[in-house]
Amino acid sequence: MTAGTGLSMSAATGAVTASITVGGVTTTEIKDATILSADIANGAVDTLQIAALAVGTAKISAGAVTAAKIAPNTITFDRFANNGCTGGQTMKIDGAGNWGCANPYNNVQPQTTIGAGLVAGGNFIFPIAGPFAPTFSGVCMVTASAQVNSPAPNPTPGPFFRVAVFNSVGGNGDDGTYGFYFPPAPAAGYSANLTRTSAIPISSANTYNFGCYVGFPDANWTGDLAQCNVSWVCY
Repeated sequence: MTAGTGLSMSAATGAVTASITVGGVTTTEIKDATILSADIANGAVDTLQIAALAVGTAKISAGAVTAAKIAPNTITFDRFANNGCTGGQTMKIDGAGNWGCANPYNNVQPQTTIGAGLVAGGNFIFPIAGPFAPTFSGVCMVTASAQVNSPAPNPTPGPFFRVAVFNSVGGNGDDGTYGFYFPPAPAAGYSANLTRTSAIPISSANTYNFGCYVGFPDANWTGDLAQCNVSWVCY
């Protein structure tokens, strides 16, 4: 008795054990459709056994690729569809947690003046256009400038200046950062102009307004006219 191609035998006569030699079975010896998934041991097929580009999209089951299977920092911008967004728009999530397209919100307001003059305590100067309702949640970069017009010299340091913030939840407030103080005014007329920029979080569920906050003028500054210019961009 002799062994056929790909086989080896323990002996030529008597009790004989036949086995398949290493490399004895090649793809040409395997009949089509004879090896099923149940015949393949778990872990038997790894990346070394898969030819380059052999697995196409048609071979991947729907829902088979989950977030856990995507390595961090592997998805680039060219993998995103525009999802209906046009030039200049950004991806935003609304108050209900839904993603969509949104335009950055830009606004430049004309100068606003406290007509009756500064009073002791806090002074809020908001644009006459009134609050706005953002269509998305994000951040507004608010730049505000203020100066005081005094009919007489003010020898003492002036009130402090912050960005004023109106929120429909909570009412009037400010950016909460350290106040800039107006320097003494040695002559009648306009004081030094103070400018500051703050990042203000916004929510699509609320309305907002931005302006100037002039806080706690002393007796030399009360009654003077404070003027405010404000602009913002939200994204």
